[in-house]
Amino acid sequence: MEVGIDIVELEHIKDEKLLASKILSDSEFLLYQKKENKLQFLGGRFAAKEALIKALGLSILGTNLKDIEILNKENGKPYLIYKNKEYKVSISHEKHCAIAIVIDEN
Repeated sequence: MEVGIDIVELEHIKDEKLLASKILSDSEFLLYQKKENKLQFLGGRFAAKEALIKALGLSILGTNLKDIEILNKENGKPYLIYKNKEYKVSISHEKHCAIAIVIDEN
């Protein structure tokens, strides 16, 4: 089992729309557009994708963040899909930051 964690200070996201276009899959982008607090959503998704990269020991430079997809089950619980594998993910946000943890049980 491998674990990755990441935290994002939301004030460090300078160009929200540019970041969204670079890291969100098409399905995530549709969710993003519907959110009231888009910055928190984006920060949480970015933290979760970084956490997966850490859990798997990958390089941020060699990983297309759009290939990492975080969606929600009917009950709202997020789940992460990367290369046809599902990973456990937990995302939390506060006013100034977002944090995520990913567990690789594969």
